[in-house]
Amino acid sequence: MNTTLFSIFGWASWRPLLTSAFGVILATSCVSVSIDKNKVVPAKNVRFNAPDSPFEEIDIPNSDKTWISVVSGNTISFLSDCQKNSDPTLEQMLTDSFSVLEGLHASQSETLTYNSRQALQMTSEGFVDGVPIKMKALVFKRNSCNYTLTYAGVSKKFPRELEQFNRFLQSFYAP
Repeated sequence: MNTTLFSIFGWASWRPLLTSAFGVILATSCVSVSIDKNKVVPAKNVRFNAPDSPFEEIDIPNSDKTWISVVSGNTISFLSDCQKNSDPTLEQMLTDSFSVLEGLHASQSETLTYNSRQALQMTSEGFVDGVPIKMKALVFKRNSCNYTLTYAGVSKKFPRELEQFNRFLQSFYAP
């Protein structure tokens, strides 16, 4: 019998904990990008296919959209920032995305073309409150906007829904 804490206590009891844990990851990942006291201006007319079940949309203040898996607790999210005075480098955006992880170990990084623009993508592992976390982030700029797309989860559950994130990346279009 394969019993998980989710099945014993139910999704409702875990949702607040997971939402706040990954909210910390998302909130800290965009602090430096929006150091300017101006409010973050999200991109308009972004197109994507939302992740399929078991992902459910949740409201995280520092992201445009975030989905959490009710099975694993993994998250998929994106953040856009279209402030006229916000022009960090791709390296700064990527560094900011991973700043919440302690003991950061980059396992894979690459420069690629995404949405007809240069992009950086990195997969890393680290810890949040002593919990091993693995995270993949892709950052790029397009038409005066900065975009950060992330997939994160507890390290041992990370591979479980990585294909969902890859499909999300394939469908994501920034105007």
